[in-house]
Amino acid sequence: MTARIAGIVVATLLLVATAGSTHALCICGDTDGCGSALSCSGKNPGDACTPPKNATCKVVKGNAEGLSCCCGCSRGAVPLSCVYGDTASRLAALEGATCGAPKLDKLTTHAVGRARKLLASGEKACAKGKTGGVPGRLRAARNALAGVEKKLDKLVAKGVIDSTCAGSYRALADTFIAEIDSLASGGTGGGGGTTTTTTIPGGGTCSGTLTAYDANEFDMSFACPGGSGFTGFTVMVPGGRHITDFLRPNGFTCAVLGAATWDCTGDFGGDTVYAGRLHVVPAPSSGMGATFTVGHGGATYGPFPMTGP
Repeated sequence: MTARIAGIVVATLLLVATAGSTHALCICGDTDGCGSALSCSGKNPGDACTPPKNATCKVVKGNAEGLSCCCGCSRGAVPLSCVYGDTASRLAALEGATCGAPKLDKLTTHAVGRARKLLASGEKACAKGKTGGVPGRLRAARNALAGVEKKLDKLVAKGVIDSTCAGSYRALADTFIAEIDSLASGGTGGGGGTTTTTTIPGGGTCSGTLTAYDANEFDMSFACPGGSGFTGFTVMVPGGRHITDFLRPNGFTCAVLGAATWDCTGDFGGDTVYAGRLHVVPAPSSGMGATFTVGHGGATYGPFPMTGP
């Protein structure tokens, strides 16, 4: 990364916040060719339905925090959603993370694979109304990821892994463990850990922009509506690209987690644009875009889009 990068600055920009409040659960209806059970139509996940007896509406297709979803009626009060595919696919971020320890990489690959299989089988059983064994599958999935953290602790104690990288790695694993715990306890995945809602506390949403700098470098900037309490952000670059170097925004501690994930920690407030620069290989293409999440109050919000370059 050349000295030219040193010119990045943090600028202030007032944003017009998108109207919104705490994200509500979806309304059961027809979604992507899936029709909700008649007794769930027009209701929310978790509402009572029949038949069978003592049943509730559960999302079988769509996002529980979206506007509409497809719901089935099955026994039990939990879970609210039988859709675990989003969690399973985003585990790629943990699988792609590395601290330069082959033993940890191998264990993480195995743990993520096991967690994906358990989430898939849990989703299939839940969608068929066979919810009895679902909590156990979800607990087993989170325990697989917890095993990665135990190995991480051992390698840090032996001095094999740098503590800074280990901290970022653990934070990423904790995000998914908390998300699976939320699903197991009847939530939608957003309880206390990761949430797929793009409505941040206080209302509004975040947005970002990519601007080409040279052949392999681009500037990134993002902002969220007013308020404070933000604790960091994570940028995911698409297209199989590797982040090989970066310039962090002032006041942040950043690290590359895996080939294409850039994780930064640091307290920041809304209504301010934060800028940085990434060097990637292969080179960025016009309009490739990217996504990012932000931390707030112990939860992770997003993903939000970054448009450009």
